[in-house]
Amino acid sequence: MGEYCMGPMDANCPDGIAPTCIESDIVVDTQEDESDGGMLNTDPIIAASGTGTSLREALILATNLPGPHHISFDLEPNEFNAPASNLPAVPDLTFIDGADPIVKKTRMRPTQASRAQDGLTIEGSNVIVGNMHIAGFPRNAIKINTGATDVNMFNVSMGEADYPNQVGLKILSGTKNITLGRGRELPCIKPIVLAHGANNSSYDVNLVLSNEHNGILAEGTSNLRIYGTWVGFTNNASLCDGDSCGNGWVGIHLIDVQ
Repeated sequence: MGEYCMGPMDANCPDGIAPTCIESDIVVDTQEDESDGGMLNTDPIIAASGTGTSLREALILATNLPGPHHISFDLEPNEFNAPASNLPAVPDLTFIDGADPIVKKTRMRPTQASRAQDGLTIEGSNVIVGNMHIAGFPRNAIKINTGATDVNMFNVSMGEADYPNQVGLKILSGTKNITLGRGRELPCIKPIVLAHGANNSSYDVNLVLSNEHNGILAEGTSNLRIYGTWVGFTNNASLCDGDSCGNGWVGIHLIDVQ
């Protein structure tokens, strides 16, 4: 599972609490892309001015304030269009949690006017992304950059027939302990998963579907774990083109992976 924060008093978590075990401290409540407080903002009140707190502002706050952080969403409907340019990278000790009150995924996709190339970029350590649906990006739904460690993803969809990404997940060299797994194995997530997904075989799995090139492309990473992940198939026909959910090139392409 990687050496991310496992719980109280874990040496990997500076203040001893896993990001998945804290209440949401930053809430995205606008579908607009804005940054009222600038790139050095540390004031949630300033961030919430304008139309509310955007995902861009949430990531700036998480970067500039000591973690751990739990970023959640309060949107109606539970989707938003991606920003005009790439978002700030997800920082250390941050849980991006797209679950709404009934644990549906938050959907993120670009507009025609968007110049964002990637959905989410991860550069930190001890990062968790869960309950998100990221589709339609001209490059990667999620890109994990060199230096990122201990990254976990669960219940994340990358791509769909009507909105393919070029690549679902791209993992660069110099990363380690990357896990595509199941939320029920993360601290404090298991009770939620069991309550909402006990009778749903597709809940708590990652979906990598219908991307133009590779579903997952990993090069030069170490200790990569992929399980609880459906690549090129799903029981949700609405995400497919007829019976086809396959990725255009290779489902999982591994290069010099240790």
